[in-house]
Amino acid sequence: MKGKFTLTLFAIGIVCYTAVADNGGFAEKTKLVEAMTEMLAERDLPGFLKAVKEQGWDTPHIRSVYWIEQMATNKAEEIRYETAKREFGLALAKKIDEMALESISVTNTEARASLASHAFDIANWIGATKGYGNFQIARRVDDLGYTQIGYLAANLNFSTNRIDTLLKRAMTQETHLSFRLAVLDDESPVPVGIKRSGSANEVYERLLKWWGDNLRKADEWCKDKKGTKIFNCAKYRAEMPKEVAFFADEDGGGNPFTVVSLWEHKRHFTHCINSSLEWRKWIDNLYLFRQKVGAFPSEMPLSW
Repeated sequence: MKGKFTLTLFAIGIVCYTAVADNGGFAEKTKLVEAMTEMLAERDLPGFLKAVKEQGWDTPHIRSVYWIEQMATNKAEEIRYETAKREFGLALAKKIDEMALESISVTNTEARASLASHAFDIANWIGATKGYGNFQIARRVDDLGYTQIGYLAANLNFSTNRIDTLLKRAMTQETHLSFRLAVLDDESPVPVGIKRSGSANEVYERLLKWWGDNLRKADEWCKDKKGTKIFNCAKYRAEMPKEVAFFADEDGGGNPFTVVSLWEHKRHFTHCINSSLEWRKWIDNLYLFRQKVGAFPSEMPLSW
């Protein structure tokens, strides 16, 4: 009975959310994000996602802590709303870490397939809006799902049709790059004025040049004003022009190198520029070998 009552309150909250979504009612929006965070604490990830979809909750647009610091507003309610979304994102990232830890002990093939499916469900839901925090989480959980495909590909008894179905739900090079560009469009004070047609590799080369050109300008400012290089200049961000400050990333965090440990740090280069799906080629090659040969060697080749 208690569970039904709680869900009813959430449903009422959804109606309220719809009513305030367009009138700038940040206090009410914040309460609803906090309610979402509470629901996440009470359920496992599949259960949370099921409830979210049943209630029609929108995915929070989670910006970086740097973006919040740069907000051109002194409205406490708006800042609190953005902060609440980040708190929700951190709670979700921690849940995903728990899910990843549990995946280590999974040995049942169907359980592994279910884990991959749930991971892609979460990645698609959190990636429905292209915020900085959304990308961090979506990439993390999408990687978790893709890792399971490696195990499934190695199991000759697991259907290739089912593997193909799962693969269609994973990020591709194109969607991965598009997501990163959307985050930069949202957060960078310097327009990402690059041509976006062509292959993913061609667009990435232009993006890399854009970042490098602006990084050099920021480096010149740091040398001129502070007598140091851009890589040591993050502590002076409050004194920098916005078009310089954006390129002064932090070196902190990353031990271990997880979404949770990096959550409070400004790392746009790490996430939006230097992020890559290159590691997936090992799983792709394994699966391709299975498709072409139909079996794996029972012994290691002597040439190895």
